[in-house]
Amino acid sequence: MSTILHANRIILRPQRLTDLDSLHKILSNQRVMKYYPKTYTREDSENWILRNIESYEKHCYGLWAVEKDGAFIGQCGISNQKINDRTVQELGFHIDELYWRKGFAFEASQSCIKYGFNTLELQNIYIITSIDNVPAQQLARKLGMISDGKLIKSFCNNLKVEHLIFKLSKEMFKESSSPAKP
Repeated sequence: MSTILHANRIILRPQRLTDLDSLHKILSNQRVMKYYPKTYTREDSENWILRNIESYEKHCYGLWAVEKDGAFIGQCGISNQKINDRTVQELGFHIDELYWRKGFAFEASQSCIKYGFNTLELQNIYIITSIDNVPAQQLARKLGMISDGKLIKSFCNNLKVEHLIFKLSKEMFKESSSPAKP
């Protein structure tokens, strides 16, 4: 499969089963998955790739592999999520901790947002993140997103976690992308 998006230092392309070892290294890392109920097993990681492949075919989006100089460094993209009774398109990402704090999540996210609004013609893109996940909240704000409420997400074993909702509308994106006026 071919590259979906080009950014300054990275490319985003569809995930494939040959990415399993690299993706599983990330999704089984306790530091990367700190704000999730659990780390992924190898089987979970494989199923995650298969769900994304299905999403590419069905929706023309999913979480894509993020590559830097040919190396798999994470995933970033758009997936369907539920907020109460409605389905929204959420921006999600997981970057290998070796590449944290270097701007790769921001760069990949910007590319996905442009794709979402310009190619998919989405009206809104969301980030839904744990109330404790300050780095994701900072990234959402840096991307120009605004707070759009809270949500309690339920996980296995009756675990309930409060999440913040961030939203970027196509209109807000257009305004922030337009050249400065003299």
